[in-house]
Parts: sequence; C-alpha cells; structure tokens
Amino acid sequence: MEDGEMGLNQVQHVCQKFQILEDQTVAHVLQEQEIHQHLATNKLKTQRVRQNLQVARRLQEEEDERSRQLTQRLCKHTGGEVTGSEDTRRVQGEWDNRHRQPAYREAGSRLRCFASETGQHSDKETTDFVAVKGGEGN
Repeated sequence: MEDGEMGLNQVQHVCQKFQILEDQTVAHVLQEQEIHQHLATNKLKTQRVRQNLQVARRLQEEEDERSRQLTQRLCKHTGGEVTGSEDTRRVQGEWDNRHRQPAYREAGSRLRCFASETGQHSDKETTDFVAVKGGEGN
C-alpha cells in the first residue's frame, strides 16, 4: 500500500504543478488582452486628438480670414485708416457676436464631446471655456 500512496502523492503533486501552470497561462493571456485593449484605446484617443487639432486649426484659420476681411472692409469705409473710433469698436463688436460665438460654441461642443470620451475634463471646465471664450449669453 505504501507504493500506492506514494504513486497517489506523485499524481497529486503533478496535478498541482499542472494547475499552477494553467493558472499562469490564463493570467498571461488575460494580461496580454488587457495590454492590447489599452493600446487600442490609446491609439483611438491619439487619433481623436489629432482630428480635434485639425478642426481647431481650421476654425482658427477661418476666424483669422474673417478678421482680415473685416479689417479690409473697415479700412475701405474709414478711408484707409482703422482707428479706435466708436464706429470701429461697434462694427468689431457686431462681428464678434455674429461670427466668434458660433465658432467657440462649436469648439466647446467638440471639447465637451472629447472630454466625455476621455474623461479628462469636467463639464464645468468645458462650460467655463465656452462662457469665457464665446459668451453663451452675450
């Protein structure tokens, strides 16, 4: 019977080693899946940041072009000189209200969307950005 017990102990020992190897393999597979998931998430976030940067650059270029056109129109109407007169300020203010606010609202909307996807900013921060830059109630 001693040989039988010894054989049983060896079988149990081999089974324990096999369970340990199996557990290690499962842990390794899960770790690899987690790494691949994080990598894919990071790639997606990077892609979104690049897209948002392109949109921001385009919006800035459009705003700069509108500003340049407004300056040219102001120069025409004031005889070639743009001064700090009340008319210039009024026209500039009207332009700001018409053109800048929608651009900042769009940028704020994109920022809120990006922030919710990445979890990097709170809604209050993005609302503050829009309120400061675009003046939602102005």
